[in-house]
Amino acid sequence: MTMQNGRVVELRASNESKCAWGRISHGTPGEEIWTDRKDPSANGHEGFLGYTRIDSGTAKYTDAFKNDGKLMRACGSSQGKIECTGWF
Repeated sequence: MTMQNGRVVELRASNESKCAWGRISHGTPGEEIWTDRKDPSANGHEGFLGYTRIDSGTAKYTDAFKNDGKLMRACGSSQGKIECTGWF
């Protein structure tokens, strides 16, 4: 997903390890990325998993989290605006 300001927020996953992680790219230091996870039958979700910021360069990954049977999304914050991918 491309944010309004051109930053790219992605949810990446591995079928082999059954893990997912977030990535922000085309960013600047200080911009944030994290993942959220939820049970498909639940209303709430676990948020800010792997929360991190770009410390140098233009991209940053979160840690990977188990998504076996759960839905996940990646969220990024840039210039005071938060945008998230869909749930996958």
